[in-house]
Amino acid sequence: MMKKFSPQTIVFLSDAITGGPNVPNSKNPWPYRAGWQIVRFFKECGYKFEFGQASRVPWAEERLEEINEKEGTRGLAKIINRLVDPRDWFGKIELLKKLVIALNKFLFYDGYEIFFKKSEKKFLLRERGSMSPIIEEVLKKDFFNIESINKDFKRSLASTSTDPADSITSSCSFVESVCKHILDKTGRDYPRKQTINSLVKEVLKILSLLPENAEDEDFKKLLGSLGNIAQTVGAIRTKEGDAHGRAIDSSAINSLHAKLVIGAASALSLFLVEVFESQDSFKKVKTKKVKKLVEEYHEAILDKSNPHEPLPYKYCPKCGNDKLERYSIPPQEHESGPMFFIKCKNCKWEEAE
Repeated sequence: MMKKFSPQTIVFLSDAITGGPNVPNSKNPWPYRAGWQIVRFFKECGYKFEFGQASRVPWAEERLEEINEKEGTRGLAKIINRLVDPRDWFGKIELLKKLVIALNKFLFYDGYEIFFKKSEKKFLLRERGSMSPIIEEVLKKDFFNIESINKDFKRSLASTSTDPADSITSSCSFVESVCKHILDKTGRDYPRKQTINSLVKEVLKILSLLPENAEDEDFKKLLGSLGNIAQTVGAIRTKEGDAHGRAIDSSAINSLHAKLVIGAASALSLFLVEVFESQDSFKKVKTKKVKKLVEEYHEAILDKSNPHEPLPYKYCPKCGNDKLERYSIPPQEHESGPMFFIKCKNCKWEEAE
């Protein structure tokens, strides 16, 4: 069922948009808009209405009621976000704050509220209400406070009701960011295709969560469903999200669909992170990085093109200089072969074999 705003909220909005029937006063202090300015306001929100000879306030109220009937809270969210855009209130910020406080009193009974989003420095509408336990756990966990991860997650929550398509896109990006951070922490490269499906599959492999690793048949199915969640969320994002343009019938997507996607993305991400942390992965990361550095070190200083070279150094292992001096000493009676030496002309490092 489509959610709608109450008649009382509609009346307040019409007064706030028009400035009321008269010039601003103590009862209605909102900036006055002439008829053509009201038409332009709606046009900037995506609605082209003809004004005619109507009275300003009743006309605006009728248009808001039309939008409320056809699109519900999703349509009026565009109106409200436009109304409280700080760029229209330069020099009148205190009046804007007063408007937000007054409007929130009405929105409270509709289950919504206006909040200030610091990262974008503007006011936005969002749905009120208690969060699911999974989402509360995500918000509490330090791992998810990394800027790139937190930004996608908060964006998905903020746009659930106002822009479900954007919420779905952000949920998918949230999972992708989580996977990339786990890969970064384990010193692994990203898969060639950096899609949610490929990233989750790579992380599942690193964490030994592939279905074939489980002995119990039920757990095999459960682990298999993790990959299915990623694949499905990615498919929904491609079809219904706003990352690849919107479909003609995108209005079919509503806040319930967005909440389902957020819930699935949150459950998957939380599980991956908790398994990652429980496996003492940070210790493994250090070991893997050291091993990788040692391999790169030997690759850099040794010449493997000549397998018969007794001391195949290209560079000094102490100072990195390539000015190396090689010489040998003929074998003595008790020795089977000559002694080979290598010496760095720069730091005097020396080795024999």
